[in-house]
Amino acid sequence: MLIALFACNDSGVTAFNAEPTAEILSHADGDGVDPGEATTFEGSVSDPDDGPSRLLATWSLDGDEVCEATAPDDAGLTSCEVTITEVEGTVSLLVTDSQNASASDEVDVVTCVPEDAEVCDNGIDDDCDGRIDEDCLGTNCFDDDDTFVSEQAYTLLIGRMDEGEQVEGYFRDDFEFEGTAGAEFAVHMWSTAFDTRVQLFDQDCELYLEASDGARGDNAFLSFQVPTDGIWTIVATGDIPLEGEYVIEFLQDETEVGVNCARETAALDIVSEPWTDTVDGILQSGDQENIAGAGFYNDDVEYLAFYGDTVVSTDESTAHDAAMALFDPDCQLVTYNDDSPEGGTTNARVDHEVERTGIYTLTPFTKYQYQTGLYTVTSTATWAE
Repeated sequence: MLIALFACNDSGVTAFNAEPTAEILSHADGDGVDPGEATTFEGSVSDPDDGPSRLLATWSLDGDEVCEATAPDDAGLTSCEVTITEVEGTVSLLVTDSQNASASDEVDVVTCVPEDAEVCDNGIDDDCDGRIDEDCLGTNCFDDDDTFVSEQAYTLLIGRMDEGEQVEGYFRDDFEFEGTAGAEFAVHMWSTAFDTRVQLFDQDCELYLEASDGARGDNAFLSFQVPTDGIWTIVATGDIPLEGEYVIEFLQDETEVGVNCARETAALDIVSEPWTDTVDGILQSGDQENIAGAGFYNDDVEYLAFYGDTVVSTDESTAHDAAMALFDPDCQLVTYNDDSPEGGTTNARVDHEVERTGIYTLTPFTKYQYQTGLYTVTSTATWAE
């Protein structure tokens, strides 16, 4: 009786059959194939319940069978030669197991010839080189979102180094630009949170140049000449794996001091230790008169300064009442002064918090008409550590 109580009645048990899987490995949507020529498509099939020998793989083109049902090899791999003569076609892989459960995968491919030019933003391999939309802005060498910049115009962007892609512990952001062979280009990356690094990658996403110093030691400054036309990628990252905000500037490489805005120019070096420099000059009849008008003689003194610098410049003279103007890299007036609190009413002082890397021009001139005489201009740079 006890045995009877524990007996099982399996008349209601139903066998469970898992579905197989199919995946086309050799091609993806948008890939190009040669028209009228046989192309080998490869795929993989599997089933939790059946081994490869008990599966059947069938290939079709636009719904028509092109390779009849055949068992895959011992690794579950299957292939089929498909000839596509139309502009595009859909290649499908169907797998069926011993219980008639099935699964499928498909790709949409297009026909093209190698002479076709790649058309940007259409998702098609127009030139049949195995790449889609290459040499187009937005192709992106890396997996995070692109930001586009121009080699023709100054651009400043603010980012945070914990929002981009992380590679081997380092965060990074990338920026693409359409480079013109021979163009002079520069990138400056500034941060008080971490030491910065700037990398330049070519059209094939290979590292071409990089810099981790050059602007106050810890802030990267990369200056280069674009070697060939094409899409180039700038990567902003850290010299060590740290997080924090950063500023990155893209600018035409006009960093040769002494040839920017002025006609008669002296140069100050405030990017090398001890971060200060002095120029002595003399204002005399016949000098430029383009600042305050006729009879106001002036000279020009230039310096290179980086974003994040604070530059203090003085114009001192015992021969005349000194005045001084400051012009930005576009030769536009920033400010002027003719009465330094520290030096008395005969001297001038200009304080400048740099918000754009580039060449700045100081113009010492006379406060009153027809004054002349010796002057000394001194500039000193400091910055946030």
